[in-house]
Amino acid sequence: MMHISSVTDNDQAEKIPEEEFIMSGYAYEDLLTMVQSLAPRYQLIFNLYAIEGYSHKEIATMLEISEGTSKSQYSRARAILKNMLEEKEELYNERVIR
Repeated sequence: MMHISSVTDNDQAEKIPEEEFIMSGYAYEDLLTMVQSLAPRYQLIFNLYAIEGYSHKEIATMLEISEGTSKSQYSRARAILKNMLEEKEELYNERVIR
């Protein structure tokens, strides 16, 4: 299996366009922390596909997994991140209302 560095490295993290995160309404650091909190297998697939732009076919070849596994792990990573964002928003709304 090929070794691929994680986005936790500062130089890797710098590849993410900060403007995109600012426009999303969340701080860059918060979103990066959420991605880094994913299980390693989800974090790796998410980073390769969403941030570095590899196709699922390329990821499958690099990691010696099936293309379907790459797609399902990416989908799961997105679902986890979506839940984290929803929980963060709910918490924020509760604090604002009080």
